[in-house]
Amino acid sequence: RRDVFFQLMYLIRCYVEMELDAEPLLADADQLYLQDGLQDADRMFGISTQALSTVRLEDWTVLIMNIMIIDFNNRCLFNNRWRTNFGLTQAFFHLRTLPLAPPGETDAFFHSYYLATHVAFAISAYTAIKTADGT
Repeated sequence: RRDVFFQLMYLIRCYVEMELDAEPLLADADQLYLQDGLQDADRMFGISTQALSTVRLEDWTVLIMNIMIIDFNNRCLFNNRWRTNFGLTQAFFHLRTLPLAPPGETDAFFHSYYLATHVAFAISAYTAIKTADGT
């Protein structure tokens, strides 16, 4: 059900950007957040936020995308509606120490490269929506 919650987060962002009625999606997301105990960041993200070194390189890309959408929706759109005590700040702090593979190590390099592109996306996503008329 955690996957459904994140799917809703992405859809909600799209609905808001397209100025569509997101209320039914918001109600479903709120219900999942409360019923599934997603106030606990470990449950929300499916990891131990106190042991980020246990997250495998190949799992970081989806994780950073999920962290980004929660941070974006909370900070830019919905005034911390789905509170969590873990976000991009904590993830980036850890990622500074994560060794990435150079070209030539096929699978590891693929995961390293894909993660780096998604870190860049997470950083720039905050400018992805209109913040004022005419922008």
